Amino acid sequence: MLMRKAFGRGFDSRRLHHVLFLFLFLLACDLLAQDQALTIFEDSRKLQVSLQTIEGAPFVNIADLQTPLGFQINPVVGNQNISLVSGSHSVILSANRSLVSVDQKLVSLSKPVYLVQGAWLVPLDFIPKVLRGVTEKRFLWLENSRSLMIGNVQANQVTLKYASESKYSRLVFQSLSPISYMVQAEGNVLFVIPQSEDFSPGFQNAVFEDGLVQNVTIETRENRKVFKIQTGIQYASYRTFELKDPPRFVIDFYGKGSTTEQPAPVVPPQTQTVPPTLLPSPIGSKKVIVIDPGHGGAETGAKGPNGTLEKDVTMSIARKLKSIVESTGMRAILTRDGDQVVTLDDRTSKANNNKADLFISIHANATIRGRARGAETYFLSAQATDDESRNIAAVENNAIGLNQAPAIEDDLKLILWDMAQTEFLAESSQLAETIQQELNNTLSISNRGIKQAPFRVLTGATMPAVLIEVGFINNPDEEKLMADAEYQMKIATAIFRSIQAFQNRNQEASSTISTSGQ
Repeated sequence: MLMRKAFGRGFDSRRLHHVLFLFLFLLACDLLAQDQALTIFEDSRKLQVSLQTIEGAPFVNIADLQTPLGFQINPVVGNQNISLVSGSHSVILSANRSLVSVDQKLVSLSKPVYLVQGAWLVPLDFIPKVLRGVTEKRFLWLENSRSLMIGNVQANQVTLKYASESKYSRLVFQSLSPISYMVQAEGNVLFVIPQSEDFSPGFQNAVFEDGLVQNVTIETRENRKVFKIQTGIQYASYRTFELKDPPRFVIDFYGKGSTTEQPAPVVPPQTQTVPPTLLPSPIGSKKVIVIDPGHGGAETGAKGPNGTLEKDVTMSIARKLKSIVESTGMRAILTRDGDQVVTLDDRTSKANNNKADLFISIHANATIRGRARGAETYFLSAQATDDESRNIAAVENNAIGLNQAPAIEDDLKLILWDMAQTEFLAESSQLAETIQQELNNTLSISNRGIKQAPFRVLTGATMPAVLIEVGFINNPDEEKLMADAEYQMKIATAIFRSIQAFQNRNQEASSTISTSGQ
């Protein structure tokens, strides 16, 4: 009653509450961080969109997505709601609410939608949860790098299939395009970790009752979706293998007392009760690219003035490159999938064992001579191009404790002789030249040229193989660039374009030889 007298007739205390809330909210908006960005790629165009941080979470302005994804924004009476229209689809958003109406069905976002000074801000999961289902344009959303790739891409949905046999049970993760997986066993639990950002689970949590597998759930570990498999009381061991056409990752589970001799992945007889979608299919001819993120684990590699580590930069670039490669239908394999030590020989062996078509090793350079800058691309040679190349190779070769240089040179001479017979050196030189030129153009840097050096990690590779030093991490300017997700994506995109150009050139050459031989 006293408040009504103080503020006049018709005063409502709830209005004061709303006014105070709005004032405090707008005041907080002045402190929103705008140092983050979302990068949109479409054909040869690139658009960088500023993000704003509210309570530690990134938000994007819907208006910044309107033109790239081609939807309309219409205000709704009351100014606290808007509608998005794309073709026959309709989306209704309300300020300060995390529930969004998509074609009259409710979708829950991780954070509320905010209306700030006329701008509608949505959390980033609005892109895959809402826009992916309504926009007519196809796009690929890379959550970790906050990149939106618009064009002829297809959502890579992972579905789950399960079949139980007398001697084993089979669990199959099937996808539209290839995905590499890593399996970690922790007691009675298996974690299946997809090595790609480009996928969406096409199933909910699944429960089984055969004693070997109890359930499969979807969890998030280190900001990545993983599949958690809880095994049953009869479980004893497992084995994995991959199938193609369509891409499948298969896990066979064996019970206690079952034979350790496990069946080979061949087509069973017609009387087999396994559903047809679980049966192996002929291996296709998809290209295999092995990507080697330099260093890892205790071997951190070079370190920038501000503390940026080479192992982290190479891992980030490698994951982005892997996502791009897999989005085109090729298969990409990482020599390390996390922050662990992998020997140089094991990296090359992984490429050989997977019959890779190309081997790309990614590193960051460092020098004691001033502020060197720019990228360099190497291919194998027993003799280094110059003293600097020799020193760089020595540092990389000794990274995992390889201190016997004479033995390395002897091995290299033998390997080089074998490689010369199969013309891999010539192809590696062509690949290195293509990558270097693309990096120069994409990053707008001066040409440091392609070089040769006795890098151990390239030794024994039975395919075209190169090592890329993407920049000088001890240069503060380049360190800042290499730590930036957008710049990492530019590097990954340049490498991918080089792979495409190299393969197209070789296919044309093969076609010419075939035609002339007829």
